[in-house]
Amino acid sequence: MVNKDSIFDKLKKENPFRVTDQYFDSLPEKILESVYSADNQEPANKNKMLRLKHLLAYAASFLGLIFLSYLGIQYFRLKQGHNYISKNDAIEYVSFYTSDFDEATILENIPIGKNENISANDAESESIISYLVDEGIDELTLYSEL
Repeated sequence: MVNKDSIFDKLKKENPFRVTDQYFDSLPEKILESVYSADNQEPANKNKMLRLKHLLAYAASFLGLIFLSYLGIQYFRLKQGHNYISKNDAIEYVSFYTSDFDEATILENIPIGKNENISANDAESESIISYLVDEGIDELTLYSEL
């Protein structure tokens, strides 16, 4: 094994790096010049633009999140929504399966709004009653239901 002291003895004791004469005398002036020249370049505008870009990115992300949430809500609302059938489809179904419905079930499921009144005095009501009497439904039952 080689002796460590002999390796270190072979190295030069002098510093290989040198500073030019009077370097440190002019160093503060050079630093101040570079600072003042950097101030004159107006990096503040660059910082403002960078902040604006970040704010726009945050706003766009937030709007994207809101939009995706809205789409998700609409998707699940439509998926779980009620399936309504049209009035014509309901009439066709009831007329086709008339024998499956009794009079009480039909009368229970007729929607009557707050402003709707069923009156036996109307000409339309009279025609309906005459039709139902012809079909074999008791006239007294009809008037009691109205």
